[in-house]
Amino acid sequence: MKIPSNKVLAFNGAAMLIIGAAVVTQIRSLFTTPEVPSCATYYEHAVGLGLERAGNLITAADIQAGAAGADYGVLQNLTMERLASGPAPAAMTISVRNGSGHPNHARDPKGGASFPWKPRSLPPVLSSVCLSYYVKLPEQFSFGTGVGTLPGVSAASQSAQSDEVVSVHFGWANGGRAQMRLTRQTAKGLFRDSADSALVLPRGRWFRVDQEIGFSLEGVPDGMLRFWIDGQLTAERRDVLVRASDEVQFDGVLGDIHFGASPIAGEGRATQDDTIMVSPFELRWRK
Repeated sequence: MKIPSNKVLAFNGAAMLIIGAAVVTQIRSLFTTPEVPSCATYYEHAVGLGLERAGNLITAADIQAGAAGADYGVLQNLTMERLASGPAPAAMTISVRNGSGHPNHARDPKGGASFPWKPRSLPPVLSSVCLSYYVKLPEQFSFGTGVGTLPGVSAASQSAQSDEVVSVHFGWANGGRAQMRLTRQTAKGLFRDSADSALVLPRGRWFRVDQEIGFSLEGVPDGMLRFWIDGQLTAERRDVLVRASDEVQFDGVLGDIHFGASPIAGEGRATQDDTIMVSPFELRWRK
């Protein structure tokens, strides 16, 4: 019997290593999710909410002046703060009081803030957008009862023939789990959906949020909701009826930072006095 040469043994060994590596890679791919880059990396156009003018921080009154009467809690609970270190030179600090929910609920203590931001440079017709910002929750932040709301994106019908209004918010569900919520309102009723994650929002440090919203075709549940936390894809849905009419178009950002998701009582309340810090928003699009 002829004994294999060293060269043959080496070749066979190398072949086995290659095959083994390929098998391991294939098995690993069954149990891991492919890396998906954040939408902020491939949307080439952007507009940002400026918190400074001529070197000075703007005030809550400036935010309110641009809200056209659609703000809640801004003068009472929102301040600007320069950052010695952080993701931006300045950020918004929002106070939330024990027992407070949505700032527009008449019977709850007033906590949190809500205001629209509608950048003029946003094109009138887009199929998708990407919203990015940073959030810092205190180390001992309490997620309270129910849900909490952080900034999201708004869309509305541009036709007098339709009254459809759409809002998509990032926030947290029970226990602080990250969540992206869709609300679609027409005269016929209210529709809700969400993209949910088991990840609990970080506390005691800045973390980045990127949200991508893709419109569905008219009447077809093929719209997209997905979000990243610190650059990692955290939840994704591609089967959502984001809009019922093609007349609905993106029109800006909802600067909502509060407990609860709407003025309805009981959706979520703070269980202690707290603060939430949010960096300036960046809204991105591509043509």
